[in-house]
Amino acid sequence: MDFAISPNGYPNMYDRYGMDRYKKYKEHGFNIACFSQWNTDLWNYSLPVEESDKLLREETALAEAAGVKYVVSHGPWRVPWKDATVEDRKERMEKMKRSIHNAAVLGVKYWVVHPIMPVGIEEDDLPEAEITWKLNVEFMTELLAYAKQEDVVICLENMPMLKFSMARPEDIARFIAEMNDDHFQACLDTGHAHIFNDIAIGDAVRVLGNHIKVIHAHDNFYNKDLHLYPLHNGGTKWDELGEALHEVGFDGVIELEVNPPTGAPDFLYEQHARYINKIGGRLMKIMGYAE
Repeated sequence: MDFAISPNGYPNMYDRYGMDRYKKYKEHGFNIACFSQWNTDLWNYSLPVEESDKLLREETALAEAAGVKYVVSHGPWRVPWKDATVEDRKERMEKMKRSIHNAAVLGVKYWVVHPIMPVGIEEDDLPEAEITWKLNVEFMTELLAYAKQEDVVICLENMPMLKFSMARPEDIARFIAEMNDDHFQACLDTGHAHIFNDIAIGDAVRVLGNHIKVIHAHDNFYNKDLHLYPLHNGGTKWDELGEALHEVGFDGVIELEVNPPTGAPDFLYEQHARYINKIGGRLMKIMGYAE
């Protein structure tokens, strides 16, 4: 099973290498990639669809020429969140649909998205939690219909907010059950789950079961979303993660949601990238996906 680096910034964190960006990515040991669509101010949202589609197809061709394939994309995310009004959600829907379309043009199967947060992130067990659920159902139902047209699978991600009512893996599992569609599945973020000190990572997998199509692998110290390298000082039990993934028959995509330091000079950047690849290789062995 291959793994990717999941970028948190501009669509391609290897842009420093220009037209050789995918050759470098491949040289550092990676065969699959994630196309980040976090930032809605960039060309893949602002250009007319025809122009953007042309650039996306060129990007895919450049990647495939180097032996790299895009298999997953991450939809828009902004901080602070802005989902409270009908106008906010309408604008958000437009960006989300554009992002799904972009993923389809790239040939991406899995598109990861966070729940919308119409009343903030501290409404767990409050009446506002019912509003959050209701508006997410309405929002995601419309989004799902569009994703099915584009044949892209939405993967809803668990979140790291302790008092948000749709943060925990069991919340995501319950929501997927309500959506009840093969085009609506799960992304399990290990670092987000690890924020909750009462969640064992193996149990998080079992709760979501075979709905998990994407894994975001990174670590922390049960305190905040740090995106630490796996197999370092964090507390995630990677062997338990692997055992549970095998139990549920996971056959999706694993992304290391960590990045080389963007401000580093090229020689250090390359060392970090190769090191991350070694971490990924070791992680695959621990989880039983490599010899």
